[in-house]
Amino acid sequence: MKFTLVLCTLAIAGTSSVFAAPVKKASQPKASQKELLYTLAPLDPGVDALPPQYIGHSCRSFAKAVSKIKPQKSEFETTSAYRARVDAAGNAPIVGTTTLNDVVGFVQASDVYAGVSETYDADRGVLNVRAHWDGQTKMVNNELLRFVRLNEKIKSNRSYVASNAYGKKVDVDSSQWNVCAVAFSNLTYSSLLRSGIKNIDESIEMSADDARSAKGNLALIFVGNLNEPYLSEFHDYSKPTIDRPNEMAFSGDLLIMKLVQVWIFNRQTGAIYKKTDI
Repeated sequence: MKFTLVLCTLAIAGTSSVFAAPVKKASQPKASQKELLYTLAPLDPGVDALPPQYIGHSCRSFAKAVSKIKPQKSEFETTSAYRARVDAAGNAPIVGTTTLNDVVGFVQASDVYAGVSETYDADRGVLNVRAHWDGQTKMVNNELLRFVRLNEKIKSNRSYVASNAYGKKVDVDSSQWNVCAVAFSNLTYSSLLRSGIKNIDESIEMSADDARSAKGNLALIFVGNLNEPYLSEFHDYSKPTIDRPNEMAFSGDLLIMKLVQVWIFNRQTGAIYKKTDI
């Protein structure tokens, strides 16, 4: 197993992009991402394969369920009372049969930029997979945590004319998005500075036919456990420029989890190719 470590400096702001995603076009979510298709049972970390068309747990369902628990400590609540309340909630199912303490697996929706690239080497019989699974951070409880957007829904879209200080005008495409994302409590800004960003770089042995069917269908599963403070708010903004006249405002929920592994798998067949420890 091989890792490519890319050292970078992250801005001490809400967000810092390391790998730029393509310009997003406003579109409705694909039918394959409907809530009823998400799994309701805990993820078994020992499985060798997943069901076909697997899309993991629902970020939005978990965010809604966690918000009902009120996982943040109240100023009028003692630490012991808070701990007892959260511990009790952790043993009760919150989404399907999955509890707050169970292993979960989140998959980026197919229409969200995931930074996964595949190239087949026919001479070696291997599919080279590189996964730049985002290089962004969000402030949670005074700590910058690395995160990924899992699901995005368009809320509104409009166009307007803008101009710069020199009077040059451009048509701006402005959109607002509702987002559900996950941040990783064990991937902090300080740890990224020490060790750099791990970008998965794997060579997977497979036939040309298997590689042909796998290309375009590979995705990542972020496997771990929900972790305190469990839930926060997500806000992000992309400012338009003359050369890139796209304005995007993002808001929604941010789940917090301890990331244990990242899996590379085939969305269509459910085949798991690699499990990488974090």
